Amino acid sequence: MIIVGNPAAGRRALVGRQLECPKPACTGRLRPWSPARTRTVQRLGGTRLQVRPDRGLCTLCRATQVLLPAVCLPRRAYTVEVAGSVLLDVEHGKPVERAAAAHQVPASTARRWVATVTRAASALTAGAVGVASAFGDPTGCWPPFARPLGRLTGVLCALGGAAAAWTQAATAPAPRAAAGALSGIDYLNLLAGDHRRQVLRGLGVADPDGAFGVSVTGWPLVNAVTGGRLLSTPGG
Repeated sequence: MIIVGNPAAGRRALVGRQLECPKPACTGRLRPWSPARTRTVQRLGGTRLQVRPDRGLCTLCRATQVLLPAVCLPRRAYTVEVAGSVLLDVEHGKPVERAAAAHQVPASTARRWVATVTRAASALTAGAVGVASAFGDPTGCWPPFARPLGRLTGVLCALGGAAAAWTQAATAPAPRAAAGALSGIDYLNLLAGDHRRQVLRGLGVADPDGAFGVSVTGWPLVNAVTGGRLLSTPGG
């Protein structure tokens, strides 16, 4: 699975064989394959969205990868905005049953989401700090107050901080290069860019048109920060 911010850009990159296989030991590129099955997901407000993600086939290992839009969560019938809104409501003190009803989600599903994220708080927080570090300053992953935090509050702060660091890096003006005296090449920026590309590959995220952090923000960006595993990260 590969998370894409702009499905149209992802499709163009797939046709142009610009997408790397996300498997760590593989150096292949993806080429177009038959699309994944059509799925229907519920958006905020109860409206429905039909999506049929593109799918790519690796030219080397022959593995197939679904290009999942960032608004979607793997194997979930709700968009990431719905799940995130439920989590935020509960974090702000609303009972799970009321949060679920407000977003037209079964209470049992909402309880499962909260339990999953709370149980995986350590792993999700560590991943968020790693992403924030790759894109700039991870200090935003920590809340600006000293009182004890619940696990849900802590992990949502970390994910929000990572998304903010990503957005800051994507939208900030390019710094004036401190090029090498002899070569004229800014090696530090090159290394930082390569590191970010490796982080994205490790997450299973493709961003061929730079949509993440610019036009893709909020919960879809958090979905990318977690590599689509907001609701499926094993508990730490």
